[in-house]
Amino acid sequence: MNSSAHRASPTTPAALLFAAYHLRLLAVLLMRPDQSFHLRELERLAGVNAGTAHRELKRLETAGLVHSRRVGNQVHYQARRDCPIFAELQSILRKSVGLTDVLREALAPLTHEIELAFVFGSVPRVRKAPAAISMC
Repeated sequence: MNSSAHRASPTTPAALLFAAYHLRLLAVLLMRPDQSFHLRELERLAGVNAGTAHRELKRLETAGLVHSRRVGNQVHYQARRDCPIFAELQSILRKSVGLTDVLREALAPLTHEIELAFVFGSVPRVRKAPAAISMC
């Protein structure tokens, strides 16, 4: 039996399409397209080591999904809204992994006070203002 038979089944359609580290990098970049991030920020936010992140960011840049720019002695990466498949990729990530990652990071300072959290409600398709999301 080959090793792929022992892997866990993907839990979302996005997990079926992308490797875990791709999903995490893309989620950070595409769910916050107005922000740019330096390599160490992406390493921390996406939970991907710097070497892997750097290699994959170069690939994403070559494919036209992100662009980079030098800010002082750092290189910052940002999603390219003008990429022809930006909206589709962002939609896939928003529906599968994006919201929970954003909430997890926002609530991180309160982890010692939160025992259990649930997210429910509707997530809009395209909207500039935040959706109404309930947490209990």
